[in-house]
Amino acid sequence: QFIPTSGANLTGEQAQFRSVLRKVINVSPLIVGVNPVFAHGITVDANFTLIDMWVAATDSVAFTSQIITGNDVTLDATNINITSPQAFDRAFCVLEYIQEI
Repeated sequence: QFIPTSGANLTGEQAQFRSVLRKVINVSPLIVGVNPVFAHGITVDANFTLIDMWVAATDSVAFTSQIITGNDVTLDATNINITSPQAFDRAFCVLEYIQEI
């Protein structure tokens, strides 16, 4: 569970821990450069907070693998956008987030 906001400690409110959710999305295959967008199926609204996001990619022919992060993996309201440094035939995007109620 994620740590509560610091405001709860300042106002004397009861700390409310939030569950961190993880979703793994198949984003295979990846081509060199900008890839077609991949729908993530997560409700991105005022209650959404991204904790971490990365893509783990593998080229099973050249026997190479790489983690793609930073500005090369972005998220908007409906899609994951990936800029890949090389082609990969297997790739998965891991999203960790909080969805407050």
